[in-house]
Order: sequence, then C-alpha cells, then structure tokens
Amino acid sequence: MNKRVIKNILQESEPYDFLLLMVSAIVGFVLSLFGDTNITCICATIIVVLFILFWFIYNVSENKADYMRMINREFKNGHWYDVFYMAFPICSTLRRMGKYSQSVEVARKMEDVLNKINVQKIDADWAGRKYTNIEKIKERLMINDLGYSYFMLKDIESAKKYVHMGIKIAKKQGIEYAELKGWTILLQMLLIDNDNSYFTSIEVKEIYDNYKIQFDKYWKELNGEFPSQDLADYISYLKALEIEAMYKYRRSKEINKQEFLDIMQKLADGYKEMRLNDKYYDCMKCVYEVQLSESAFDPHGDAETSIVGIIDGAFDPNIGLTPVQYIKYVTIYLDYYIREKSATDKQKDRKQIAKTNKERISKYIRRVEKELWYVEDPCIDRFKAVKVKYLKAVK
Repeated sequence: MNKRVIKNILQESEPYDFLLLMVSAIVGFVLSLFGDTNITCICATIIVVLFILFWFIYNVSENKADYMRMINREFKNGHWYDVFYMAFPICSTLRRMGKYSQSVEVARKMEDVLNKINVQKIDADWAGRKYTNIEKIKERLMINDLGYSYFMLKDIESAKKYVHMGIKIAKKQGIEYAELKGWTILLQMLLIDNDNSYFTSIEVKEIYDNYKIQFDKYWKELNGEFPSQDLADYISYLKALEIEAMYKYRRSKEINKQEFLDIMQKLADGYKEMRLNDKYYDCMKCVYEVQLSESAFDPHGDAETSIVGIIDGAFDPNIGLTPVQYIKYVTIYLDYYIREKSATDKQKDRKQIAKTNKERISKYIRRVEKELWYVEDPCIDRFKAVKVKYLKAVK
C-alpha cells in the first residue's frame, strides 16, 4: 500500500474507521502469536464490539462529522465554490430540522467563503436565478441562516446584529422583500420580550415603525394584490402578515381571538394554495391552539380530530411536518388532553378517557424523545414542561 493510496483513504473515507481497523489488526496479530487462546478470544470480541460501536456512532447516528469534515477540507484547500455549493443547501435543511447550532456553524463557514470570493456572480441556475449577486447571498445568510438561528438559540444580541446587517445589505441592493423579512423577524423577537429584557422601548418603536413602513410600501407596489410570480415575495408577504397578527393578538391586544383566527385561517389557505405545507401547518397550529384553549371555539371537537390526524400522519409525505412542528403539535395535544382529563375527573367519569388515547400519546412522547432529541428550538422546553404535567395527570 503506497503513500498515495493511504492518503486517499484518509481523505475520502472515515479516518477513524481506518485507524481503528489497523489497530485491531495489529493487536489481533500480536495476540495470535504470543497470547493465550482464551485471552485472544476475549480481546478479539472486545475489539470487534468497539469497532462496531465506533462505526455506528460516526456512520449511522445523526451527527455533523461527515459534512463538516468535507466542508473544512475543501475550505482548507481553497475550493471556495465547492464549499459554497455544498454548504448553501445544508443551512436551510439544518434550520428546518431545528439543528440551529449546526446551521450557525455552517453559515459562519459560508460567511468566510463569501469574503474570499472576488467575482460578482455565481452559478445562477444552481441558485434558482435569484441569488446571483454575492451581496444578495449575504443578505439571506445574515437574516435567515445566522439571524434567525441565533434567535432560536436565544442569543438575541447576535440575532439582532446579523438581522440588522442583512437589512442593511437588502436595502442597499434594493431587495425589498428581504428588507421586509428582516423587520418581520425582529418583530417576531418582540413576541418573546414580555419583560422588555432584550429590547428598549425605543427599539420596540423603531422595529414596529420600520416594519409598517416597509410593509405599506411593499403593499402599495403590489397594487394591493398578493404577489403571484415570485415565491420569495409571496412567502415574505404572508409571513409578515402572520407575525403582525400574532403581535397584535398576543402583545398589543389590538385584535380579539376570533379576528386572530380569521386572519390565520386565511393565511393558511394562502400557503396551501402555493403548496407550502410547512408554513400552512405553522398557521394551522395557531388556529388549533386557540380553538382547543376554549371549548366555545371547538364545540364539535373538529380541532381535536384534525390535530390527531395530523400528528398520526406527521411523517407522511402528504403532510410532511418538520421535527419542530411535530413537537409543537404534540405539545398542544398534550395540553388539551390534560385539561380534558381534569374536566372528566371532576365529573367522576374516568371511563371517557379511553385507553387508546393514552397509548397514542405515549407513542407521540417516545417519538419526540427518541427520534427528535437533537432539536434546539425553544418549543422543546414547553414540551418538557407539559410532559411533566401530563405524567402527573395520568397517575
């Protein structure tokens, strides 16, 4: 085996697998020559078990080793475009799966790459004919892949910094839907800032005022009609409406429950028309949450039936919930189940709580804990809190 072959193995294969295999072979050879037969068998068994364990950890279980190794290797070799084409789609995938720390890590590497690329354009066909200018790619990187991910990791200062950088780039490049998207994310941050710990009153006013200015300007340029040609425009517009409705309902109390429900249902229909399933289920989650919070909004149990159907078919391609959405839907149903059980307990009618419901809920919880353990979204904290209440309720 010459030096070139060894180098290729170390670069293209898993180096830890190769090294472990070599160590195993050497140890096995020495023991076969000088060791006791029983000791040799025991050692050989231990080595095989360790080899399988390491192989499983690095090759079967989900981790960032493979793609980050490739990205770092290509970056070290100066293959900037290879790194970009590899990393660009990974960021959004990681973010959708709730792996925000890894999304940030990949995005920071992309940021380094973009600072080293001197040309003005990239492969337009690969990038969907929209993000052809390096500055436009930086806008998406700052707002989505760094700003929003840091927000989900509760690093609000970093999130604000990158979103503002993205807004500045978008404004300079004349990307109006991206500018609106940036102010929308900042408005979304205000929803969790009930104690004004992250934003000053001046910042709150600045964010909402700029959001309204940008939204009104955008609406005027659309002539009062939904954007139909550009998907990015459409998504930014509907998302802005969605977050503003949440802000008015939860933070400023400008609209009531029924008004909120009507808005979210219309937005859900708009997303569904464009086959944007993940965003459709985000809006419907808000609808179900309100409907299940008071029986007056769900007199016939329609919301309960719908949400159970969605959770049961969560990983069906036709439904396609993201991991984060799955956790949120399970949490809503757990909370509803706890309140319903409490009501039936007061009526001394425990038989109404079917055994099949408990088995179904146990399946939901196991799936969250065993398959979706990597999610870093704040929704996992609420799930854990509601799960504790559920376990107390069913004792």
